Amino acid sequence: MPVPVTTPAVSVAKTASPAAGTTVAVGQTITYTLTSTVTNAATTTLSTLTDTLGAGLTFGAIGANPGGYTCTTVGSVVTCTLPIGTPIGSYSVSYTATVTAAATTSVSNSVVPTGGPTCTTCTVTNPVSPTITAVKTVSVSPLVVGGSGQFYNITITIANSATTAALTIADTLATGITLSGAPTITGGTSTATGSGCPASGSNTTGCQINSGASVGTIIVRVPVNVALTAVGNNGGNNTANLSGGGDPACTAATGQACDPSVNVPVFAADMSVTQPATLYPSALPGSTVNTSITCTASNVARLATSTAIAPTCGATAVDSTGASVPVTIGTCTPALPLGTLAAGATIVCPVSYVTPGTAGGTDTTPFQGDVDRHHQCDQR
Repeated sequence: MPVPVTTPAVSVAKTASPAAGTTVAVGQTITYTLTSTVTNAATTTLSTLTDTLGAGLTFGAIGANPGGYTCTTVGSVVTCTLPIGTPIGSYSVSYTATVTAAATTSVSNSVVPTGGPTCTTCTVTNPVSPTITAVKTVSVSPLVVGGSGQFYNITITIANSATTAALTIADTLATGITLSGAPTITGGTSTATGSGCPASGSNTTGCQINSGASVGTIIVRVPVNVALTAVGNNGGNNTANLSGGGDPACTAATGQACDPSVNVPVFAADMSVTQPATLYPSALPGSTVNTSITCTASNVARLATSTAIAPTCGATAVDSTGASVPVTIGTCTPALPLGTLAAGATIVCPVSYVTPGTAGGTDTTPFQGDVDRHHQCDQR
C-alpha cells in the first residue's frame, strides 16, 4: 500500500518596528523581522531569504537569537537560510538598520525568498520626516543706527522630505531693533510659501512657512530698523526659534538645529570733526565763505547716503558773539556711500555759508566764522 507523502509549505512574512507606514526620522533605528512558517511537514529543501536594504538605510546588527536561521551580511544585503529538515513551526530572525541622511521621502526594505517559500508580505515602507536646519546672517556688520535697508536673513534647509506641517518662525528682536516691514521669502530652491508675518513690532509672532515646502532651501528676509538704544557689542545679537514642519527635532525648545543665531554689534556712526585751530578769515556782511571740514572715524562707522552727514556735521557757522548762519555741505571726497569705514578713515567735505547782513551796505563789521566743531558726523 503506497505511503502518502506530505509536501511541506513555507510562507515568509516581513514586519518592521516602527510598523510599516509609521514616519521615521534620520538617525532612527528600525528593527526588521523575517518570519518563516513551516506547515504540513519538515522542509526538504534549503530555504533562503535575501533581504536587501533600500536607499537611506545602513545595516546595524542581527539579533542575538536568529531562531534557527544562519545569517550572513555583505554590505546592505542580509542573507538568511533555514536548513533542510526544519520541522513544522515558526522561525523568526530580526536585525536593525538606521535611517541615514541620504533617505528621501521614504525608506523601504524587501525580502526575496528562494528554495520554495512563498512571500506574504515582502516589502515594508516607512515615510521619512523632514529634517529642518537653519542659519541666520545679517546684511551688514556692524548694524548701524538709522541705516536704511538693513535686515537679517534666515536660510532654512529642508532635507529628506517635504514639510508636513506649518513651520513657525518666532524671532524676538533685540532691544532697539524693530521690524521695518513684513518678513518675506526672497530666495531659495524650495517651493515654499509664507503667511502671517507682521510688518511692524519687535517680533515675528504669527509668521510661518506653510506646510508642503519641498526639499531645498528657503531664504526669509527680516527687514529691520535700528535705534540708538541698540548700540553695543551685543546690540544686534539675535536668535530665531523655529518649530514644526513635521521634524520631530524642531520644536519650541531652544538650542536646536533649526534655531539660528547671529552675533553682531550695533554702532552709531562715530566721526569727529577736525578743523584748523584758528578761525576762518573774517568776511564782510553778505559775503560767501567757502571752506571745508574733515570728518575722521574714531570708531568703525557707516555713512549710508551722500547727505548722511549733513544734519550734524558742521550744521552751523558761528562767530565770536555766538551769531550763526546755515551751512551748505557740498560733495564729499571720497564720494558717499562708503559702506563701512575703518577707524582713522577721513572724509573731506566742502562747506559754504553767507555771512549775515547785506553786501555793500552800511554795516562793515566783519563776520568771523567757524564751522561748529561740537557736532558729530553721525549717520541719520
